[in-house]
Amino acid sequence: MSLPRSVSLAVLIVVSTTWAALLVFVGLWLTLDGPQGFPIPPVVRQLLGVAGVAGGVFVFMFLVADRVFPRVAFRLLSWKYEMCTFLVAALSLFAAGVVVALRGCMS
Repeated sequence: MSLPRSVSLAVLIVVSTTWAALLVFVGLWLTLDGPQGFPIPPVVRQLLGVAGVAGGVFVFMFLVADRVFPRVAFRLLSWKYEMCTFLVAALSLFAAGVVVALRGCMS
């Protein structure tokens, strides 16, 4: 592995891990406590929190784990885990959008 490739891989890992951790922490914060004083229904807040946690896990698996452990990335089980977490994130975001569209954000 050449020096530029190893440096770019290290930068990708650091940036992706930071991004994934931020998504997970914000998702946990939304799920457990959430912003005070904002007119966000608890259901929407919790759905967005679940989407944030699942999105963070997906980003970490897709951008970091697949590159650090390339042999595992070719197994079908790894792909199933990635797609399940992506599906949880996407469905949570969709459900939050449906709740906002049907009930409005101010209830």
